[in-house]
Amino acid sequence: MIARIVRQLSFAAATIALVVCATSAYSQVQVTSATPSAAAQGTINLNVTVGGSGFKKGANAKWFVTGTTNPGGVTVNSTAFNNNSQLTANITVAADATIANFDIVVANTDGRIGKGTELFAVTTSGSGQKLSNLSITTTFASTDASDAIADIQSDTMGSYLDGVGGVTSFLTTNGYNGIVWGDWQFGTLNSTTRMVSISFAAPIQVANGGTATPNPPFTIKDVSAHIEDECTLVGKDMITMQKTSTLQCGLIVHFFDSTGAEYRIYMVPIWTDPATPETTYEQVTCNAVASDGGCNDWYVDPIPAVDGNGNPIPGAAIGRLVYFPKHGSTNEGDYYFRFHFHLTRP
Repeated sequence: MIARIVRQLSFAAATIALVVCATSAYSQVQVTSATPSAAAQGTINLNVTVGGSGFKKGANAKWFVTGTTNPGGVTVNSTAFNNNSQLTANITVAADATIANFDIVVANTDGRIGKGTELFAVTTSGSGQKLSNLSITTTFASTDASDAIADIQSDTMGSYLDGVGGVTSFLTTNGYNGIVWGDWQFGTLNSTTRMVSISFAAPIQVANGGTATPNPPFTIKDVSAHIEDECTLVGKDMITMQKTSTLQCGLIVHFFDSTGAEYRIYMVPIWTDPATPETTYEQVTCNAVASDGGCNDWYVDPIPAVDGNGNPIPGAAIGRLVYFPKHGSTNEGDYYFRFHFHLTRP
């Protein structure tokens, strides 16, 4: 009898210990948010920022229909560790995935696990519940980070607001490589009141490494323009950046002069049509992160240079000007461009 009681007490103690360990494992990892928080059936290679605490390198995220262990057609292709409070999970949602709310479970390599309940939803394709572009307020400074006059600046009428005065300014859902909210797109092409000032005051002559004799359509002028970065082209995205982190991305400026002639400025070394290997990337810096886990404040600048002592100093980007007639394109020379863009997400 005494032996049986001892065995029962030992079993009870082991059970309590197991429950305590399991509770401890869950309590030390918390999963609190997902950005974006929904996707339609058939979505491929979507980057989702998973927020929480207690994450460690090597952590893996999984999607389950809420209250079950059924993945419901959501496949996690990869999980990237950003820091102890943020992961980036790349997911694919099958065309016949379950239409439901999903829990997100994060497991560290040490066995600790956390679960966020109903943080994500799969919607039906064609349901009209697709993701939307994220509005951005865009501010072009008149000087760069070193107080030198900027070559790309505003029309002196203040910040540009998405949807105001015909302006478009947002993080687009339509990025390269299936990445959502990774690229900033801005435009005044449909505005009758707002313009962008562009200067070609710093041409690079052929003798100094330019690829063609500079032939700008003007020196400085306000024009109708469309500007976009190309972070997703190289598999990167702006929404999942952490505070003080930086990315090097391509930048394209598309504009029309007063005669209606179409031009583009490429700052994308890997661009292929036309090839622009002599150009340089921009640098995107995240200044702050919102409560949803995504970056909501950025600077866009030329990549900083380095002085003789190895200290970083503000630099100038190299861009190629291309004229687009009806058939083909013409290289109109290379130029140095200074700029300082401030982007904020409401």
